[in-house]
Amino acid sequence: MRIPCTMASEAVARTPDERFTNLPDFPYAPHYVEVPSAVGILRIHYLDEGPRDASECVVCFHGQPTWSFLYRKMIPHLVAAGFRVLAPDFVGFGRSDKPVEREQYTYAAHVAWMTAWADAVFDTDGQKYTFLGQDWGGLIGLRVVTAKPDRFSRIVVANSGLPAGPVPAALLGPPLRAGYAAMGVPSIDEVVSAFGKPTKPNPCTLLRMLLLRQPPPREQMIPFFWWIKHFECASPLSPAAAVAGLG
Repeated sequence: MRIPCTMASEAVARTPDERFTNLPDFPYAPHYVEVPSAVGILRIHYLDEGPRDASECVVCFHGQPTWSFLYRKMIPHLVAAGFRVLAPDFVGFGRSDKPVEREQYTYAAHVAWMTAWADAVFDTDGQKYTFLGQDWGGLIGLRVVTAKPDRFSRIVVANSGLPAGPVPAALLGPPLRAGYAAMGVPSIDEVVSAFGKPTKPNPCTLLRMLLLRQPPPREQMIPFFWWIKHFECASPLSPAAAVAGLG
């Protein structure tokens, strides 16, 4: 399934505005800034609600597979409490531009894009920011926080974190990638079943992965890999069936 897009350039797609009309509980006006990238200028969308001159602002970073729509019901409560609220869409999500080449979507690129967004959007008058990051919003946004520690007064992390270091990835990365490549394309029913009965490599499998670089068997792949594989490779892809199945 492909969502209709226009092309901002040969390398960048843009979801048309009409795809965002009449969304439930989403009366918010769009705002945009432009940031540099390896494929040219990218337009990042964000919400900016509440008083601009508020002493404190809540910055809401979404995870995947969502966008600033995630915070639609929280924003009114935060604004009523006197906060300004900023909620961007990551590059590739929501109303933000979407590079067409998958290789552009690296972790480092997302951090650079959102740091540039913060540079463009944050006020220079001393307004203090509370960071709220969900899922990948935490992994990307916490890097923005550490780059600007003097601007943030609070951090709220929801279902997220920050990796402790490169050693586990260096040891387990190759066998996990091999297992992912060999697992085939799961049906949405298999994805739902994997999340219903979470699995992970057992101790013996972990030892073989660490010492022999052997990939884990299909039935021991963690549920998130089943989700990724289905949405990367399933044809035809039905997001509606996935949402219905996963509840």
